[in-house]
Amino acid sequence: LYFNLFASISSPHLGSYRHSYLSLPETVESAIGKYAVGGQTGIDLFRLNANDDSNQERMPGAAKVLDSNDIVYAMGTESNFLIPLGKFRERVAYAGAYMTDLMVSTETAAFLHKNSYVEHVVRRRERDGALDGKNFFIAEVKTAMRPFGTNVPRIAEERKVGSEEQVRSKIHRMSYSLDSLGWRKVFVDTRSVLPATIRLLPRWLRRDSGALSLKNGQSLTSCDLIPLVTGIEGGRINIIPLGHTTMIANSKNAAVTWL
Repeated sequence: LYFNLFASISSPHLGSYRHSYLSLPETVESAIGKYAVGGQTGIDLFRLNANDDSNQERMPGAAKVLDSNDIVYAMGTESNFLIPLGKFRERVAYAGAYMTDLMVSTETAAFLHKNSYVEHVVRRRERDGALDGKNFFIAEVKTAMRPFGTNVPRIAEERKVGSEEQVRSKIHRMSYSLDSLGWRKVFVDTRSVLPATIRLLPRWLRRDSGALSLKNGQSLTSCDLIPLVTGIEGGRINIIPLGHTTMIANSKNAAVTWL
C-alpha cells in the first residue's frame, strides 16, 4: 500500500479566522462562527476557543492528542498531523483565485501568508485554459520539501494572550509548517462559469495580469504571490462569489447542482 496523493480542494488549512471574504472586525467574525456556521465546526474553523484551555472535555479524543482547543492550529503545526501528511508521495492543494470563493479565501486554501518568504516556483501557467478553453487552471506553483521543524517562525511574545500580533504570527507559523512538506498549489479561476461576472474593461484594453503574468520557472515568495491570485484580473470581477460550490461539485439539491 502506497500513499500516492493527498489532495485538498478549497479547504481552509489556516482556518477562517482573519480569512473572511471581506475584512471584518473580530466580533463580527466570531458571530459568523457561532451563529452563521454554527456548532463545533464554526467554533473550530474560526478558532473561537484558541485561547481557552478551560474545557478539554468537549472532544476528548482530539484534546488528548492536541492538548489544546485550537484544533486548526494544532493540525497545521503539530508533528502528530504533519508527519503522516508528509508520508504521501505528493500533496496538492486547489484554491479558488480572484475572490471567487465566498467561504474559503485563496490565502487559507493555499496557506499563503504576507510575511512568508517561502519560495514558490511556477510550474505551469495556462493562458488559454486547461479545460474547454475557460481558463480554469490558471497557474500551478510548487514549494520544496524542507526538514520538519527547521527555521519555524517564532510566536510573537505578547503580554496579552490572543493579541492581534500573536494571532497573526500563529497563522504565519501554520503557513510555514505546511509549506515545509512540499506542495503543488493549483489556482482555479471559475469566473467563466459563475453568474454575475462583469467585464470592467473591453477586450482590446485588457492585458495579462494576475497569475497570467507569471512565467514558467519563475520564483516568487508567498507574499509576492498573494496579490497575483487574489486581485481583479483582466478587468473582470464576480459579484456573486459561488466558486466554492463549483469547485467542490456540491450537488446536495437541484439548485446547487445547477450552480
